[in-house]
Amino acid sequence: MSPVIRAVAFHQHPGDAADVKFSTLTAVHAADAIASEGNPFPINRDVQLDSPYLTGLGMESKEEGWRAWYAELLVKPAEGEAAGERKNPVC
Repeated sequence: MSPVIRAVAFHQHPGDAADVKFSTLTAVHAADAIASEGNPFPINRDVQLDSPYLTGLGMESKEEGWRAWYAELLVKPAEGEAAGERKNPVC
């Protein structure tokens, strides 16, 4: 199965995929869960960050950085940035 199809298929329940390292699924799950939390429409708040999954990957320490990066994106859109201005906290 391709990484993109896996990410789409398991993004709401990434622990079901049995990943052992950071993957496209991890990125999609984290982004969807963090973005969903602030959505004003309840139907779009359908994914919660799977902490046991992140812990199993050794990525639990990245959550704070991902949240900060997302908050920064809400304030400062990427198209207005100079190259290399933002530190990528993904992995």
